[in-house]
Amino acid sequence: MPIMCKLPFNWQTTDEAVERGKSLHKVGCELLLLHKHSAEKINASISKKDWDSVKVIRESVSLPIIVDVGLSSKWEVDECIEYTGVQGVTASESLEGNPSLFCKKQPPVLDVVRQYLELCKVHPTSISNIKHHINGFCGFYLSRFHDLSTSLKEVQSLEGIEQLMEELGENISKLSGKELKSLTSLRRKKEWRKRGRDRKKEEGTKVVKERDENHIPKIVLKKLQKERVGNAMKSDAQRVAIDFTVIDCMLNKEISKLAGQLMRLYGCNMKSTSPVHLYLTGLETGGVVYRECERQSFDFTKILASVSEKSYLTLFDADDVVYLTPDSPNVLDQLNKDKVYIIGGLVDHQVRKDKTKSLAEEKGLCTARLPIDKYMELKDISPKKKKSGKHAFSIVLSVNQVFEILLKFHETQDWRQALGTCVPQRKGLVLKT
Repeated sequence: MPIMCKLPFNWQTTDEAVERGKSLHKVGCELLLLHKHSAEKINASISKKDWDSVKVIRESVSLPIIVDVGLSSKWEVDECIEYTGVQGVTASESLEGNPSLFCKKQPPVLDVVRQYLELCKVHPTSISNIKHHINGFCGFYLSRFHDLSTSLKEVQSLEGIEQLMEELGENISKLSGKELKSLTSLRRKKEWRKRGRDRKKEEGTKVVKERDENHIPKIVLKKLQKERVGNAMKSDAQRVAIDFTVIDCMLNKEISKLAGQLMRLYGCNMKSTSPVHLYLTGLETGGVVYRECERQSFDFTKILASVSEKSYLTLFDADDVVYLTPDSPNVLDQLNKDKVYIIGGLVDHQVRKDKTKSLAEEKGLCTARLPIDKYMELKDISPKKKKSGKHAFSIVLSVNQVFEILLKFHETQDWRQALGTCVPQRKGLVLKT
């Protein structure tokens, strides 16, 4: 009877694994199953960074070798076999999330779900396990439709799950080809990021900060952040408002980006040592931006900001309002606590010049622009790049970048530091000497 042995290894014990493999060969072992051993998990999957170690073991031990891999597509499996020279792979965890891993052509996700639910009818399975596997198969698509994702948590029958999957299929069929392609691309990126985080965790490459006497536990830090922002909302702190009444001309992808920018600027205000009183004005409950924020897991019921469906003109005196626009002739030199600084909630890929300026002037509002041209300039470009035409920079700032610049200046009272820290390098701007 052929004997197969499991052989644990990691990059630090490759030589030891080679010696063990040779010893097992001498005593009659005919097949080795390599699996990665880590402190946190006995059977951790082998990732791309381990392939060199696997190749060394395979070339040093005269036995057929199978490896337990953590890969999500057939071409990755083929690449692993070609690079390492192993005779085969096992992929238990990967198959749990993608049962069609070894198919040459990947079937539609919903076809996989339907086949799985048919098997659940033949072989009774607990509802909790079914939900777990459904989330593994199509959790990313469910997250695109917030209502269905919430309903899946509440449903308690196989029939209810089948109905939800039919609704998911109908919603996906309504997406345009471009939207579906974008969604698929985002899913793959998310999977790559997750695997990257898992590899860092397993290999212990993540730097652990040494705790010193001044270390603040995370739970205490969160409490301090909430207290700071809460105090800013109660006191006469600097007020900054995001205006969501300008979203009518925006495309769906621009709405999605705006929601992401809103989440980032909110996070910056929470972490700031000198937070401002943040207002979200003209944000219609159940509107497109509101729904997109919820889809991206932004819970408006828990945030520390003043959220209102009313326009900023209803909430504030027009004489106290300063609308920030890059087209304003007025340069913002200082922040005035008696003023409310309005940032237009606009993601404009077409760069409609004077749009926010004209809207503000129609209402008789004071406008201002950040002092970017006063403190920064376009960096020098090599003649070669000038000739190739690959030197174009976009100096249009996103909503969260404008907010971060204001926040940093509010903390430091230094425009050079605020602009140098918060303006991304890809904009091609550098501080003047």
